[in-house]
Parts: sequence; structure tokens; C-alpha cells
Amino acid sequence: MNIIVKINKNDGYYKEFSEPIKDRKDWDSFSSAFSKIQKDVNVELTNLINASSISLTEAEGDEESSDEEDDNKRKIFNCDMSNCKKIKNK
Repeated sequence: MNIIVKINKNDGYYKEFSEPIKDRKDWDSFSSAFSKIQKDVNVELTNLINASSISLTEAEGDEESSDEEDDNKRKIFNCDMSNCKKIKNK
């Protein structure tokens, strides 16, 4: 399982960061995985202060999975830079 941080801009710019999670029900595991990519994400956000949206997604399986496998992904939060909200889990 992986967490995936995606940054999108209106001009088509896209960047994705991914890190494996050992146990999705364990906050320490999630926190540890996110902290590993947080530095890169923070640098990217500083460079893209005008990013149009950011989403954090939890995904089953290989981090190389395609967007066609959305059934195995669960969006945790989405932010359009004016309105950030946590996605309610189903």
C-alpha cells in the first residue's frame, strides 16, 4: 500500500510523490511514510505557490499502478488552494 501526493496546476503541470505504507490502520506507519516525502513535497509547493490543486491518495498495490485502477485507491483529502477538505471515508 502507498500514499500518493499529487500536485496539479491549471496549465497542465503535474507531479506525483509516492511512499509505501506498512499498515494503513497504524497512524505511526502513515506518518512515517508521509514524513519521508514531506520534504520533497514542501520544496515543490514552495516552487509552485500557485498550484491549483493538491490531493493525497492511499493506494493498494504497486506505486506504478495506472489511473485505470482507481478502484484500489482511496482519496484522503483534496485541496483546490481555496478550499481544502478531508474526504470522508466510505
